[in-house]
Amino acid sequence: MPIKSLLQKKPLVFSMKLILTAALGIGWIVIVWMEYNVATIKKINYFMPKSYAALISSVKDKGKIDTETVREYKYYYNLLTQYVPGMAEPYGMVGFCSFYLKEYDKALTAYQKAIDRNPSFFWFYYNQGVVYYALKDYSMAADSLKKALMANKELTLKFIVSSRRIYMPIALEETGDAPAWLKNELQQGLQKTLVLLKQIELKAQHKKEMSLPDAEIELKIY
Repeated sequence: MPIKSLLQKKPLVFSMKLILTAALGIGWIVIVWMEYNVATIKKINYFMPKSYAALISSVKDKGKIDTETVREYKYYYNLLTQYVPGMAEPYGMVGFCSFYLKEYDKALTAYQKAIDRNPSFFWFYYNQGVVYYALKDYSMAADSLKKALMANKELTLKFIVSSRRIYMPIALEETGDAPAWLKNELQQGLQKTLVLLKQIELKAQHKKEMSLPDAEIELKIY
């Protein structure tokens, strides 16, 4: 065979080998990625709560918080923040659990991350404001609560309904008529926001404060 023909074929053979090597490499990457995802899904599903009733009941009595149960739920939501970092709901639930574990800084950090991912959700701002209020940081509490009032109420309701794995199951644990209950709960949240803002205003003016029942300064499970 002429030397010229050999020289012309060698680059072609080399290119084919390079393509095959690259294809095999990509194939192994895809296989590893798929196996990693399967393992991740199995891990998440293993820790996924079968029901939210335990979490709801564990925080109802503030004097007797079931911290072990709350920690189990928090662990699951922390897993979700690692594997699905773009979702807002897991950060909200980490914030909720952290508050009842008296990990207030972690609660505030989690709620801010939730807000960063969904700045239209009323309850993230409301809960963040309640945490600040509990810490007696009334300036920051007022800022969060005012943002809550400005949040889009229609988008808030739609977001809950679209959250089929987290928020809607919680709503269904609370009531059989989720749409009506969600609207009523949101209306109550708006009223409590105004009450807390009025309380903060009275504190700033050094006037006699209103007597607030515990229900006025509790977080909602979002």
